[in-house]
Amino acid sequence: MITVKQTRTIRVTDGEPVKSIKIEEIVADTKEKAKSCKFASLGCDVEQVQKDHEQKRPIKHLAVTNDTMRGLLRQFEKLNSQFNTSITQFDYVKASGNRMAVRGGQNYLWKITNWSHHFKQAQKRTVPLIFSKPFYSAVHSYRMVASFAPFGQGKTFGHHASVFIQLVEGDFDQMLKWPFRAPIIFTVWDQKNDVAEKKNMSVRVTPNTIPVNIPFLMQPKNGPNVSFGCDKFIHVDLLSNKTSPYVKDDTLFVEISVDMMTEMLS
Repeated sequence: MITVKQTRTIRVTDGEPVKSIKIEEIVADTKEKAKSCKFASLGCDVEQVQKDHEQKRPIKHLAVTNDTMRGLLRQFEKLNSQFNTSITQFDYVKASGNRMAVRGGQNYLWKITNWSHHFKQAQKRTVPLIFSKPFYSAVHSYRMVASFAPFGQGKTFGHHASVFIQLVEGDFDQMLKWPFRAPIIFTVWDQKNDVAEKKNMSVRVTPNTIPVNIPFLMQPKNGPNVSFGCDKFIHVDLLSNKTSPYVKDDTLFVEISVDMMTEMLS
């Protein structure tokens, strides 16, 4: 605090005649009070400033202002990045929810473990196909089995993996539409951690109910129907590469989704 000395006269008495004396006292200067710099919140470290403080330290004040603005910019960029990531994740979840609603609300996710073993077996033609467990396309709906050829089949052998579906006898066949005509979506899942970078590989197979295809699509009665699907699904290099995003912990995920809405409207 800035202080000054000042002298004033007072009149006192000790029983004798009144007399005047002068005294000195230290009081606060009411004309010039100490104040903090208006840039203190930005980083100016001067606690008590004079009138011309701001004029004397323009570079210092510019520097602390610049540092503060740069810090705010970094915070904004970080928040903006987090916001964009949240939007991407929301869109991804929303799309997944919409996909499930459109397809009847039930997808079959096939987890294939020991992938490297299956791939080598297929490459040697020892065991060219892997089969899933039987599953239903939706509640009270078609029963089916998926098969996957890791190293391809026929003309695509060594180039593209193949994926197929075959209809098998189910508990609700009598109440279903035949021939089967619902589109099937096969998806190999990208297992990268970053949702924004995921690139799932999908193919849509729509049954064609022409006479020659009836053995594939009619109600199964004496064992499974002949399988149908996609010969040219995903390149084998994407399944054999150790850095492949589709194979993680020696595991591959294949989703089979049936568009039951199309079946209902057909």
